[in-house]
Amino acid sequence: AVTKGLARAVVRPFGMLLVAAPRGEGKTATLAAILRKYFPADASIVAAASPAEPLAPRVTQLSRHAQMSYRDWCSVIAYLAPNALAFDTIDEPLMAQVAWEFAASAPVVASVTAAGGADALSTVVMTAAAAAGLPVNEALPLFVDALNGVVAQHLVKTICPHCKQEAALSDEDKTLVETAFTGKGCAECLNTGYSGQIGLFDLVKIDKGFKHALLDSPSAFAMPLRRLCEEFGTSAMRPQGLQWV
Repeated sequence: AVTKGLARAVVRPFGMLLVAAPRGEGKTATLAAILRKYFPADASIVAAASPAEPLAPRVTQLSRHAQMSYRDWCSVIAYLAPNALAFDTIDEPLMAQVAWEFAASAPVVASVTAAGGADALSTVVMTAAAAAGLPVNEALPLFVDALNGVVAQHLVKTICPHCKQEAALSDEDKTLVETAFTGKGCAECLNTGYSGQIGLFDLVKIDKGFKHALLDSPSAFAMPLRRLCEEFGTSAMRPQGLQWV
């Protein structure tokens, strides 16, 4: 469900796809994977990102740390005339404002530090509204119209295969899974019991139904977001987690 929904969101001719995760949980890697998988090899892509984290060989990468004004950023990107844009983070107000500017006319993929889809939407809209000098209620219709979806992710540790053993389950755990495992700890995993990580993903589809429901109560913008994200999301993280367990 996540993969199919992601493909539909990315192929739209304009609008923003957000990649949301807590700090240090692989947002940039997921963003780069989306660029590689869902955009054609001959697409012209411009990225505003840290020079220390190149996204892909075919991406024209501009330093996010460049001392440029909002007007200068817009001029440079317009001159390059890309088919799509990427931002390794729009936590900063300037980057959020530039991303929203171009999301009205081109596909934009951007990452944001947030615990989940609802937190990401709330943070990005309020940051961009503040940067534009607009109240959230006035800016909300403009920003929501340019949203295509939110991919939320969390990284979880995987059990060391060298010391993996069956774990005792509580009565509560037995209602969720029949069998589970844990890592005892060994020299291979430095006695941690873990080796490697995997990602759990959820996709909130920002379609017409979501937009209409949100705009019906703009005065309480932050209030219905979590409910709407649960209603329009794939709710994939929980079943993915249980499957891995």
